[in-house]
Amino acid sequence: MESAWAKGLAATSPLFFQLGSDSRISGLVSQLIGEDVILWGAKIVRRHPGQVHPFHSDLETVDQPGKTATVWIGLEHTAQGSTLKLVSRSHLFGRAMQQSIFEH
Repeated sequence: MESAWAKGLAATSPLFFQLGSDSRISGLVSQLIGEDVILWGAKIVRRHPGQVHPFHSDLETVDQPGKTATVWIGLEHTAQGSTLKLVSRSHLFGRAMQQSIFEH
């Protein structure tokens, strides 16, 4: 499952497209951002036991007008301690978390 673009699996993998367009996901996303939803990216993120993924920003959408949503799904070996850390209201910062961290 490779793609020329790191997040291109939604367009190149039937399985990823099926998972990403599942009505249980698209229904929740539609409730958050409205009915006009586009599945534009999907990828696998692998983490080793104990490896932390402290935050995430989609740099492609962080400063774009309109509403966006990112959905993370733990596929296997996930637990409470392995979840993403969320920064409440970070969408109001006006810049990516990476930039905010660099500046501070």
